[in-house]
Amino acid sequence: ALENLDGPNKLKSIYVKSIQAGVRSLCYIHVSVFRIYSLFFLTHWIATFFFGSPLRARDIKR
Repeated sequence: ALENLDGPNKLKSIYVKSIQAGVRSLCYIHVSVFRIYSLFFLTHWIATFFFGSPLRARDIKR
């Protein structure tokens, strides 16, 4: 269906599709980063709760 369109419309549809794909991948990256960050935060909190906080002590020293 795209082949019989004229140049500007074809270019515009490609542009729109690439923008949609970029936004989708950006959302996916954002979600996965948020998951990794929350997982790290949770494990860090559990480790702090049970074993004290070597990470925090190191941060204070720095």
